[in-house]
Amino acid sequence: MLTLLSCTWLYLASLIVAKGENDSPLLLIYETDPDQIVPAAANFIFQQIDEAQTRDTFKDNVEIVGNGEEWKGWGSKAKHISQKLSQIDPNRLVVVSDSRDVLLNNLNNESVDRFVKNYQSLTNNKKDAIVLGAESQCCVSAMTHAKPGDFINDDLTRTNTQACNSGKTGCKHRGEEYQRLWIDQIKNLAQENQVSTKNIYPNAGIIVGTAKNILNAYNILGMKETEDDQALFTELLLKQADLIVMDYEQKLIGNNIWTHGMDGCIFEWDDKERKFVHPENKNSPAFLHFQGKFYECYGKMASKFGYNGDMTRKLAETGFNNYNYNYQATVKYTQELKLLHTMTLSEANAAVDQLNTNKGELCTAISHESAYADATCEDAVLVDDHAQRLIRRLSHAESKERVIKFPFIMEGDEKTENDLITELQNWAISTPTKIATKADLHGGQSFQASITSPRKYQQSSSLMRSLSIFLAVALCIYSMVSNF
Repeated sequence: MLTLLSCTWLYLASLIVAKGENDSPLLLIYETDPDQIVPAAANFIFQQIDEAQTRDTFKDNVEIVGNGEEWKGWGSKAKHISQKLSQIDPNRLVVVSDSRDVLLNNLNNESVDRFVKNYQSLTNNKKDAIVLGAESQCCVSAMTHAKPGDFINDDLTRTNTQACNSGKTGCKHRGEEYQRLWIDQIKNLAQENQVSTKNIYPNAGIIVGTAKNILNAYNILGMKETEDDQALFTELLLKQADLIVMDYEQKLIGNNIWTHGMDGCIFEWDDKERKFVHPENKNSPAFLHFQGKFYECYGKMASKFGYNGDMTRKLAETGFNNYNYNYQATVKYTQELKLLHTMTLSEANAAVDQLNTNKGELCTAISHESAYADATCEDAVLVDDHAQRLIRRLSHAESKERVIKFPFIMEGDEKTENDLITELQNWAISTPTKIATKADLHGGQSFQASITSPRKYQQSSSLMRSLSIFLAVALCIYSMVSNF
């Protein structure tokens, strides 16, 4: 009898332990670079998960996903996380988190229990839904290269349109007018849900849901590694709202307002509870997200937990290709690299061909020389004025001083426009040595190199002026003919 009773208690105890372990969310932290998983990198979440309290709370249910894998874009996150999710109990509650801009908000058994209950409350009527964080800023640059409905059909199959790789060349933010359709539809959805907060825009940095529901969302999106995940999740929200719940009140995921500078570092510290609280709704989200590389706020808030890092260095490491390229409109300036050398016409044409063959490498050299912008380069051309045409007719073999133009556009963040224009003006005074050297290398000559003064890019405006003039002339002619 004693043996039977003992066995019964052991069985019940095992059920309790098993239930407790299964109720604890599985935290999947996405990080591909091994160098980021060290204290010196000041990615504080890796220090937090090593704390005894965190280990006890999650019962070691924390894993780093993607470590050592190649990162091609945010679609790589979907790829590596999906592979992991396929190995997990489909009904297991999972948190998928970025690594370099996330803090755990003093998680313990009590706060994790509250996290689970808040998740269940948010998804109560949407059994297939995942939860995304809500922020006050729209939209990532990939969304300005497409319209709502471009990525996903009504039957939730993918179209042939890809979400470009936000912030990269060819996928810079195109400005307010190109995101207006997205903003209008997201606002309409928030109004339908009677949302009063300004935090209405999806952020895919942290995702909460069962393994099967997160995997289902990724499968629907079917994103390539170079596609922008946030653009696609936003499209899915608009197409099928039952699959995504927005954490408008920041009960699970807290987002600061990076566009307001340090005034947007909004969470208040509760010294008694040792946690951060939202100043308006008084919620204490389990995860604090510092989207937009808001590292100054990240460092300030982390210090309350006893973590310190060099945020100035962390910001510097982002270089010019930072969050503003992802969310903010850019500014463009045109310049020309002018290459002068005494050559025959055939030698000049050969130099032009060689420059264009190696255009990408020369363009990269121009980009690397700038601290504030990326270069987009056009084809090199041999200047063909009247004198050149005369030479062409008289003698192909005669060596003459010839000019090759290599036009390029510098595209940078509006907030650094003053620094960018100063930099480009300095280039006009003295061509950077590395650019001149690369031009010699890729053009096969020893050029005398110079760069023209920068001009603000006005192609679209010029086109509109030309159209206006054309229409005015056409109307004038029509009026004259009619009167005649």
